[in-house]
Amino acid sequence: MPICRRRRHSIWLPRKQITAQASQPTNDRKIDAKGERRAAVAFEKEQKRRERQRQKEEAAAAKAKERRKAAMEKAGAALEAAEREHNKIVASIGKDREAVERRAAAEEERWEKARDRLERALRNAGR
Repeated sequence: MPICRRRRHSIWLPRKQITAQASQPTNDRKIDAKGERRAAVAFEKEQKRRERQRQKEEAAAAKAKERRKAAMEKAGAALEAAEREHNKIVASIGKDREAVERRAAAEEERWEKARDRLERALRNAGR
């Protein structure tokens, strides 16, 4: 198809029709307006996508914070329970130690009496 020299399109138009088209306002503004609308829609769409992404990240961060908090509370409770158990064991050992010390003191007293008695018997036997 031959290209019109006056207007770059593929069909031949009569001169009157070409001049009528030339006198009409160009579609450049309409095209620009369409492009601007498309760009605005694309911009808003991207903004919404970024906002959703930010919200997802915030939700993930909040979940991670809650998990860390729960882990800290669990570890704290375990520490307190272990400390209570330790204190019970230490108290039990202290009671056992007191009992052993009483037994040791009683044994020491018994030995002193027995030694005194046996030494006296030894001295009496040597006379």
